[in-house]
Amino acid sequence: MVPGPFASIGLPGLPVIGISGLTSKSSSSCAAAKGSVSLELTVAGAPITAPDTPGYEVDLGLAGRLVVNEQIPVEGADKGLTVNAVHLTTLAGVDVVIGSSTSSAHDCA
Repeated sequence: MVPGPFASIGLPGLPVIGISGLTSKSSSSCAAAKGSVSLELTVAGAPITAPDTPGYEVDLGLAGRLVVNEQIPVEGADKGLTVNAVHLTTLAGVDVVIGSSTSSAHDCA
């Protein structure tokens, strides 16, 4: 059983999203940028197993998009990565990120 969420997102037209045990990690060197996410996630009270795969999407129907382990390169860095643990967007214009980390390496020769 998933423990009670430390964050809960409830919006009209979407199932309630619960998040606990969240960590977002990003590390960068001149050789590589890496990221990972660990969390316990529920949607409408049901546990969701999210693999540690960048850009994993959880189906919320047409009204919203939930991405777990969103990884975005850092602009202007030789190597860099922003890792958003949970990123929710909706057709109504809601844009929520919970748990984010960024790292970058510059002046790599």
